[in-house]
Order: sequence, then C-alpha cells, then structure tokens
Amino acid sequence: MPTFKEKLTRLVDPMKNRINHLLTNYGDVKVADVTISQIYSGTRGVKSMICETSMLDPNEGIRYRGYSLPELIELLPKIDGGNQPLPEGLFYLLITGNMPAAEDVQDIRQEFSQRSEVPEYVFTALDALPKDISPMTQLSAALLALQGTSDFSKKFREGLPRKELWEPALEDALSILAKLPAIAAYIYRRTYKDGKRIQADPNLDWAGNLAHMMGYDEKEIREVLRLFLFLHADHEGGNVSAHTTQLVGSTLSDPFYSLSAGINGLAGPLHGMANQQVLQWIDNMKKDIGNGEPTKEEIEKYVWETLNSGRLVPGFGHAVLRKTDPRYTALREFALEHFPEDELFKIVATLYEVVPDILRIHGKAKNPWPNVDAISGSILYHYGIREFDFYTVLFGVSRSLGVLSWYVWARLLGGSLERPKSVTTEYLESLVLRWDDSLSVGIFEIDNDHKAMVDQLHNLIESYHTGKADHHIIELFAFLEKYVDKHLALEEHYMEKYSYPDLEEHKKQHAEFKDHCCALRDEFQEKGGTTRLVILIKQMLVDHFTTHVSTVDKKMAEFFKTAQHIA
Repeated sequence: MPTFKEKLTRLVDPMKNRINHLLTNYGDVKVADVTISQIYSGTRGVKSMICETSMLDPNEGIRYRGYSLPELIELLPKIDGGNQPLPEGLFYLLITGNMPAAEDVQDIRQEFSQRSEVPEYVFTALDALPKDISPMTQLSAALLALQGTSDFSKKFREGLPRKELWEPALEDALSILAKLPAIAAYIYRRTYKDGKRIQADPNLDWAGNLAHMMGYDEKEIREVLRLFLFLHADHEGGNVSAHTTQLVGSTLSDPFYSLSAGINGLAGPLHGMANQQVLQWIDNMKKDIGNGEPTKEEIEKYVWETLNSGRLVPGFGHAVLRKTDPRYTALREFALEHFPEDELFKIVATLYEVVPDILRIHGKAKNPWPNVDAISGSILYHYGIREFDFYTVLFGVSRSLGVLSWYVWARLLGGSLERPKSVTTEYLESLVLRWDDSLSVGIFEIDNDHKAMVDQLHNLIESYHTGKADHHIIELFAFLEKYVDKHLALEEHYMEKYSYPDLEEHKKQHAEFKDHCCALRDEFQEKGGTTRLVILIKQMLVDHFTTHVSTVDKKMAEFFKTAQHIA
C-alpha cells in the first residue's frame, strides 16, 4: 500500500500540467477588474490569488475541496460511536483533494503520533512569559520557539533544490499539527488552571486529545471540539490568517515562521475574536436588562438600541456570505440535540429569530443572517470553556489544518514570491482626472488651455508611476512657461476689456501661480526631478485647477455671460 507521502506525490504532476496548460494557452485572459473603492477597502473581492483547498460560496458557505459542510459531516470518517467528522480525515481531504477512507485517517493519526512530542524547552519558553499575557501571543511564541526544529530551513540551508522543498515543508506541517494540541492545552492549563501538564492519551484522536490535555474528558466535549476544529479549518485564501501564512511562505520562510505570522493576524479583533465579542455583547445585554433571562421583546428592544447608537450586533453579517452560515447551522443542530434548554443557547436562538428581520428593516446590513461567531462561543461556554481569550487559540489550532495544507501545495507547485503593485492616491486621481463639459467656463480659448492643463496633470501622475517623471517634468515646464505667458495674459485681456470687477484679485492669484511655477522650475534645474518635486508640482497644479480654474474662472465667465459681453 502506498504511503501518505507517495499518494500526495502522485497528485503533483497532473496539477502542474493543468496550470502549465492555463499559463501557456490562456495566460493573458483577464480575470477581474479592480475599482478604486476595492483598493481603499482592503482589495475586498479582487480575484488575485490561488487557493485550492477551499472556496467560499456566497449562497452555500465554505466548501472544502468542493464538498459542502453538510456533505462532509455525512461523508468524513468518524470515531467509533461518534457523530462528528475527524479533523485528521479533513486534513487528508484538504491536502490530497480525495475523500479519505478509514485507513487514510489512521495513516494521518500515525503521522501525528510519531511527531507529537514537544521539546521541553518550548514549555520552558512559555513559562518565562507572564501568565496574563495573551494566549495568542503564547501560541505564536511557541511556534517560533519550535522553528529551530524546522526540517525545511535545514534542507534549504543545505542547498536542496527548490522543486524538492515541498518534502521538508510537509514534514514541518505534520510536525506542527502533531504538536499543536499539546501546546494549546498547556497554554490553557498554565493561563487559567493549575499549570500542570496532562499527558496525551495514545488511544485518543487529535481533537479528543486536545480536550483531554485541557482537562476535559467528557465524550460530548471531545465531540464538540471535533466539530469546532472541523468547521474552522479553512476559509479560502483571502482571509487574513490564510493570506498572511501564504504571503510569508512565498518568501520561502518555513512553516513555523509562516504559521506564526498567520496566528498573529488571526489575533486581530476584526478576524479571530468575534465569537468572544458576541458573548460579551450578550453579557452586557443581560446586565442592562437586569432580570435574568431576557424575553424576546426585551432582546428586540436591546438590538434596536444597539443599532440606533451606531454600534453593530456582533455575529451577524458576513463579507461574502448572503445566507445563514452553514457553520452556524451545524453548531445550532448540535446544541439543539444536546442542550436545547441551556439559557445562553436560548438567547442565541432568540437572536436568530429576531435580528435578521430587524437588520432588514434597519437597512444597513447586506447580509442580515448569523455567521459562525454568533453561536460558537456559546457552545464552548456550555461545556465549561469560559475563558474567552482562549477561543482564538482553538480557532488557530483549527485554521492550521487548512493553511498548512495549502503551504505544502504552494511549495509542490513552485509558488512565486508574492509582490503585488501598490499605487498612491495621486495615481488613482490620475485615472479619474479627465476633462468633461462640467469643467467648461464657456470661453473657447480658455477652455482649450484648461483642458491642456488637465492632460498635463494626468500625464505627470502617470509618468511618475512608470518611472518616466524626469523626462515628463521637462515637457511640463515647457508647457507651464507657455501657459503663464499666453493663457494668463489671455484671461487678463478679457477681464480688462469687459471691466471685470475682481480684476485685481484675479491678477494677484495669477502672479502667485507664476511665482510658484518659477520657484519649482528653479528647484528642478538645481536638483533634478526628485520624488518630492514631482509631488509638489502635482499638488500645485491640482490646487490651481480646483481653486482657480473650476471656481474663480467659472465665476469670471458667468459675469461675462450675464453682462452679455460674449456671444
């Protein structure tokens, strides 16, 4: 029977052939447009990366290797007597793309077992940290402490060809996953309990051992952790923890460095902390209402008060999803089966009934439905895991399954260094800076000169971003010399001819513009086209156009039209 590594190796050439076919025959096919609003909103929705392990469907939620979560809950292998999918089987699916058989899950468990021992110095390093430091800081630090064991870094230093680096990457990924339950459990024990380490039980699975080493041996807790780790394992490639892991990995940083970076991203309040924010919001609601379990009417009133005060109801809405998160549904079904009368769950269930309708009436949420964070914290809370700051560690242990699977594949496929092109606000202004009729002052000769000014400004910004600004500044000053000599004189000729009342003020502004142009020209002749000079010239022209051409000159033209001096 082929080994796990041999099975994975057989998948590489067919995948490379597919990619080479696309690049050779269709490499120039346009995939997506990017808008200015997407650039300023974190490139949301821009299709610009590859991730084969999962894809987020707006209507069906996350799909792991094409399978929906309900399908996988049904199809993935389970522990004898259990109903929840084993994360080991999910890892096999994520990294191979194939549904695991029972023996495949056993192979992964054996791989993890062989690598599960954590060096003692890692625990010593954690013990050197204050107990009240963030559990996520401890998890990131533990991964960095383990970096010295990286087979990837060792083989890279020895000169292993780049195309072969996937093998030590896989070794590191398996090593990290094998050790994470013991590390996470010890962080939990030292931060919140007596600090004593509980040894792994060789008869337990990956998630079951995590529960055991945390100090929880009830079968239901093992089941809920299997479900939790399964549901949070991957969320395509663009979320912060996944993208950060792959971005750092693209530099050929080893999996320890890369995952530690991803964990740091996951620790951000806008990414991995949402479920604890839901519980804190519910706790505040109960305190404000102050009479035990709140009624449906009281919850509705509190939701409106939250929204009307400009705050959000945490746990509802999603950047991509446009229906109830299937992860929420899976956890809700678990709760309905095991503890439907739990007070906290009943509040969560009532929120599910009332919040979507309120959000629709309120009109601000694109998606009024709950996401996984609306319920996941309440599930952990029911089973006694009530240390909110630790929830993100469990999230990190789970997410490692997905991001490390794709890290290995990125090395299998010879993934390139990520280096997107950034732009400045000036460049974006150049894209939208165009002459149109709304800018016309109604005087043919003046409008032509103004249009030429806009074109020059557009060209300056564009050339700055293509490395040709020095050459264009020479052309620009030649244009400005003519503009100062002829255009401003033309305006003053009209003003004098038709007795414009603001003549002196207008001429004063012209003089200031001439002085500014001359000063910048002198600086250019002395120092050349520095970046600072380009920015100054650009700002001078923008200021002149927005404050003079589009306001002062328009006021002048309106005077001429009213006086009927110009046909």
